[in-house]
Amino acid sequence: MGYLPGAADFAPDAPALVHAEIGRRVVTGEEPDAIAEAVLALLDLVEGLLSEQVPAYATRRD
Repeated sequence: MGYLPGAADFAPDAPALVHAEIGRRVVTGEEPDAIAEAVLALLDLVEGLLSEQVPAYATRRD
């Protein structure tokens, strides 16, 4: 599947990471279906990271 970034790679800008991954794969000549599968795997990874971090940030303290 290729490069799987770590958590630090997602923190600043996940949409930019997805766009960069799509661009990189297009330039290397990958087929659209392969690119879509790779991006979905990347988004699943991002979702997993966010599901662990978001509850801590979303907690309201009064």
